[in-house]
Amino acid sequence: MNLLPRSLLAEPRARMVLFVLIAALACQLGFWTFSPKVAVNLVQDYGYAVMLGTFGLFVWSVVRLVCWNKVVESWRAGGWRIALLLVGVSALLHVQEPHGFKVVNDEILQLSTSQRMHLSREAQMVSRGYELGSNFELLQGDLDKRPLFFPFLVATLHDLSGYRPENSFILNALLTPVLLGLLYLTVQRVAGTAGGVSAILLFITVPLLTQTVAGGGFEVLNLVMILATIYLGMCYATTPSAATVSAFALAGVLLAQVRYESVLFVVPVAAAILFVSWRNRVLELPWPLLCAPLLLVIYPLQFNLFRLKPELLQLTDRPSGHGVYSLAYFYENVGRALRYSFSWDHSQSNSHLVALGGIIGLGFFWMYLYRRHREMAQSRPAETVFAVFVVALCAQAFLMLCYFWGAYDEVLTVRLSLPTLLLFVLVLVFVYPLLVPATAWRWRLLVIVTGFYFCWWTLPTLARRAYAHENFAAETSNWYREYLRTRPDRHLFVIEPRMPRLWLAYGVPSLSYEILAERIEEFCYHYRQGTFGDCLVSQRMGVGDYASGRLVPVVAHDFGPALRLETVREIRYAPTYVIRLSRIVGIDEKALRAWAVAAKAIAKNPLTEANPKVDFRDVSFSDEWFHKLP
Repeated sequence: MNLLPRSLLAEPRARMVLFVLIAALACQLGFWTFSPKVAVNLVQDYGYAVMLGTFGLFVWSVVRLVCWNKVVESWRAGGWRIALLLVGVSALLHVQEPHGFKVVNDEILQLSTSQRMHLSREAQMVSRGYELGSNFELLQGDLDKRPLFFPFLVATLHDLSGYRPENSFILNALLTPVLLGLLYLTVQRVAGTAGGVSAILLFITVPLLTQTVAGGGFEVLNLVMILATIYLGMCYATTPSAATVSAFALAGVLLAQVRYESVLFVVPVAAAILFVSWRNRVLELPWPLLCAPLLLVIYPLQFNLFRLKPELLQLTDRPSGHGVYSLAYFYENVGRALRYSFSWDHSQSNSHLVALGGIIGLGFFWMYLYRRHREMAQSRPAETVFAVFVVALCAQAFLMLCYFWGAYDEVLTVRLSLPTLLLFVLVLVFVYPLLVPATAWRWRLLVIVTGFYFCWWTLPTLARRAYAHENFAAETSNWYREYLRTRPDRHLFVIEPRMPRLWLAYGVPSLSYEILAERIEEFCYHYRQGTFGDCLVSQRMGVGDYASGRLVPVVAHDFGPALRLETVREIRYAPTYVIRLSRIVGIDEKALRAWAVAAKAIAKNPLTEANPKVDFRDVSFSDEWFHKLP
């Protein structure tokens, strides 16, 4: 008589023991079993398969949760208006900003990884490639340090629609209404329909959001997965089941595979599961949750890349004796975050409304949490999970302020502020009904203020695009793309100092200066053979003679007599900053070999006297140049 009850009671215990064993196995595999080189090779060979399996499980888990009858009822009850709002707002964002690369290294390298995933299912960047017949053959590749979820999705888009580099922009365009819809659904659970609409309108007042959704990076996906994880966690808290906890846990696993620091959100996912299990006195451990630790193994395996190549941490870009994260950076980063948030000259992609409201909202949120946390945990589980993730977002913001490159007022690192800006929107809308009396005009007032601010501040900031004027690398990459669109053929070879993978992404063979120096004999051989119809070289130019305005290449881009060049086109981003694309019309092989020897010596020791740092940004010349414009 007691065998059946005992077997039913034993199953959760057995699953718990199994989960602990699987977690221990995952830790062993991720941190101790493989050498760094073997670990990196495993990620290269099986990273795509792991992402495909994880994403497939996530989609299957989410589809199981959808109740189509309720979806139809919600649509008829006014959901179509919200859908129309999401589509309209998304379209509005995408017509304000030209689509293109905004952060050159991150976006181009992830596109390169997606190219390799699409063609060979290897989680590698493309290092070299050449056109053979009608095919572009990839010859070499290396693992990128960035997590694999975004390039996996871009590769999937390549699979479904054919390979094109612009699929990075298309993916972010498709994710835009998803992002805004998840923001609405999440806030609607704690602040009602009006609160959800207000959250959307508040978030789009941030010009940085518009800039990001029009780019090709992983920041939009990061926001999408943060909100998806929060929303699914709230669904799990409201309706605990094997299906809801599976979707919630898998969302957390995928979130950890978007950005480096997003792995931190695994902690609030585990805390939310433990809280709901404790509250309901039932611990659901379905098999997708049991597999979750093994699906996360790829993260520590990929982290071994930093052990093999410590230079990937980029600490030399900002020399410091405090390492990657330290409280020593906190004070300066807070000051720069405030400068970004409250700049009034349209030079920053900021929203004063979100920054000021978010800081005030954050203070009141912590007061509310201190006073009502017990009541919240007892009677409002969804709100409790929401609060857990708000606390996690606060921790993530603190971590970024302790990051050695956590400067929010710089064009390349301002994107790190997006999760914090999302945090500001969430807490502001959460505390707003607690601070403003319940009248018919409560939410209307917020919508009116938001709409006025969007027209008065956001749109002019987007129109000026002052934040893009300093991002010379990104503007150059899009200038290259425009050149390729106007060129009828791709039968060329490009020597590019910083972004050869951009040309490779478009099916054009390209080498960096550094690789060219290593393969100088091979280049001379194929130049003599006439393998490529056109050989181009990209150089950064500065003003060598201020009296005449004569342009000369900067030291690191100067080939001297080794190459005879004919200018194809050039663009001036500043009076003393010019990018020139030239055709190679002749080479001096002896001089080119000498250049290669010098280039390799400089690469080994960048601080030698042979590589002086020349500053071509002369302020007095720039002022004179601007003042004398006719």
